[in-house]
Amino acid sequence: MYGPHSSCISFKKVDSLLHRAFHSLGSFSEDTLNRMILELHGTLRDVVCLHCHERASRAQIQEELTRLNPRWSQLLLMDERDLKINADGDVDLVSMGTKFNEKFEYRTFRYPPCPHCLQRYGDSALIQIDSDGAWVGGTAGIIKPAVIFFGENVPSEIRNLVNEIIETSDQVLVIGTTLAVLSAQRLVRAAKAQGKRIAIVTSGYVRNEETLLEDGDLRIWWRSSEVLEHLASLKDIPVTPAYDKTVDL
Repeated sequence: MYGPHSSCISFKKVDSLLHRAFHSLGSFSEDTLNRMILELHGTLRDVVCLHCHERASRAQIQEELTRLNPRWSQLLLMDERDLKINADGDVDLVSMGTKFNEKFEYRTFRYPPCPHCLQRYGDSALIQIDSDGAWVGGTAGIIKPAVIFFGENVPSEIRNLVNEIIETSDQVLVIGTTLAVLSAQRLVRAAKAQGKRIAIVTSGYVRNEETLLEDGDLRIWWRSSEVLEHLASLKDIPVTPAYDKTVDL
């Protein structure tokens, strides 16, 4: 990210961080952002259909989720600190049900079908919906967040593009990530294999960093948000980006 965008980025620890930062400037279309930012592991902004592979806006789907599951909406009003989280990161629904004197079970949660499949097939053998419009059966219309889950592979076209970015770069700057995901760590190792210098900025431990860093590399043990905030306060920094694409790991 470059100079004036840094202050927009510093405090947004959310999915689509780079998109949101650019949008706050109000000067980039979504198509332009998609050309400038490569989201290696996908995004929660969209959902994707497992049947037709078309995407839909998560905001649109979220409205339908709220409509189809009114009892569950009260969980969204809770402070995150009040949620009981299991070791795998999921919310403990049993304890939440006790708190609200209600019973929450995943099998009772309803979700809408893919809007593209619904328009194409209607209520048919391929896609079945109930009277409220919730998906109840069929082989079409099942949606998931447009992210790469554990066990899934990054699409080959994305891999090829990010490899091109690494090959055409002079140096690699890694900010605010542990590189715990192998596909992200592989990029840094590829850069090292090509003799490129790397710099890592984060206050936490980076996976296998003792084998990543060599003489001439940089390791800065500072909080990335504080670094970006400081950079944003500096004026008249000459910036000449060598590549017009930023990789969101």
